[in-house]
Amino acid sequence: FLMKELINEHKGFIVLVVLVSLILFNLIIVRPKEKVIESDTTSKTDKATDTYKRIKVDLKGCIKKPGVYEFLDYQRIIDAIEKAGGLTEEADTSNINLSKVLEDEMVIYIYSKQEIEEQKAKEETLDNTEIIESEALITTDEQIPEKDITNSKISINNASLEELMTLPKIGESKAKAIIEYRKQHQFTKLEELMEVSGIGESTYELLKDQIVL
Repeated sequence: FLMKELINEHKGFIVLVVLVSLILFNLIIVRPKEKVIESDTTSKTDKATDTYKRIKVDLKGCIKKPGVYEFLDYQRIIDAIEKAGGLTEEADTSNINLSKVLEDEMVIYIYSKQEIEEQKAKEETLDNTEIIESEALITTDEQIPEKDITNSKISINNASLEELMTLPKIGESKAKAIIEYRKQHQFTKLEELMEVSGIGESTYELLKDQIVL
């Protein structure tokens, strides 16, 4: 009976003692364990980091903080961009693989939207030029009838170097030889062409129907 009265009288005190005991238990026993766990986790992270190679990457262009940064060789371009403060408003990453793994001494250039548009315009211009040249070549071949080519005869006494070079088996050197020959004396007959160095009977047979004096 006396014990119950004592408990009732000091009930608040007992509760306070119990709370204080629990707090001390938590600080003395539980907290150190947590610290040990954190320490072990940090140690494991450091060990994992040590397995990767440290590399340096140069970021240029439309980056908020361009410069050379250090990374681990498992990180990717998107990580590099984030570390450099992110992209500017003008940036265009449509030509970049943001998931590409970084490499040592890598240079990452982020183009602006204007630069991308200019590059596309240049590529389109080049493509169109190739198409136009190809079509022009086909049209030229179709527009020149075969009879016009064979019946258009070249004067061996008056033709220019370029005109002589249009004849079968007459390159630049033979065309120059023809010009040098006629400087000495004009051709008086077609057969004299065989007197030019490098032009024999077989070549003359190919030329005789395409030349005039």
